[in-house]
Amino acid sequence: MRSWSTDTHTEVNHLVYWREAICEAIFELDFTSKDEGVAASMQQHDLGPLKLSAISIGSAHSVVRSQGAAARERQPHLNLNWIRSGAWQVDHYGRRVDLGPGDMVLLDNRQPYSVTTEHGSEHIVARLPIEWVRCWLPSPEAAVARVVRAGDPWHGVLEATLTEAIRDDRGDEAWRRLCTQQIGGAACRTTRASFTAASVPPSRTAFSNMNLMRPVSLPRWRSHRAICTRFWRRRARPMCRNFSPCVCNMPAPC
Repeated sequence: MRSWSTDTHTEVNHLVYWREAICEAIFELDFTSKDEGVAASMQQHDLGPLKLSAISIGSAHSVVRSQGAAARERQPHLNLNWIRSGAWQVDHYGRRVDLGPGDMVLLDNRQPYSVTTEHGSEHIVARLPIEWVRCWLPSPEAAVARVVRAGDPWHGVLEATLTEAIRDDRGDEAWRRLCTQQIGGAACRTTRASFTAASVPPSRTAFSNMNLMRPVSLPRWRSHRAICTRFWRRRARPMCRNFSPCVCNMPAPC
């Protein structure tokens, strides 16, 4: 795990230090705040294809992904942001959306955007390579800049997955692989349930030739979605007692 904190760099300007920190840890972003002594910290887990960061910023601020920065990008990513405290206003993809605690939103680093908050905030961000995301969602752009609210279908599963992953710092390869599969599978179900434009994952497994409208067993579906038995019993299954076990036509959780 890597970490950055203004508390450990009292001898330098906090704003300068934090701009450099987020550019190193996330990608090129402009960070501004009226509070030159802003308190901020970040802990980042490297999970292989994705990076998971817990970020806390104690003052009002804005973050801008400029057109120039987007044009210079050579590693296209989507950022899945989960707001844990505070409120965001996001301008992206020609839309303006407001987010509060519990809300989630995807941001695309190939396009400019801005995030503004009038107070401090805490959030978790998963940095997802776009081609990796396409393994679950062939058209992930359909989900960008659209808010997933607490209580939306599968939101709780994704929230629990991110919570477990960020607080467990095991570094072995098997654990990293499990985390990435869990996050990818949960994010797929969350976005697909929330946005009708999202499409069925590509044909990459033995499921490729099956009729997706045909009911399948929950264990078989769970295995296909990379949701492990332990996680299913603890987190996902209680939310899905009234689900019809069909991969493509899943009703909203009760």
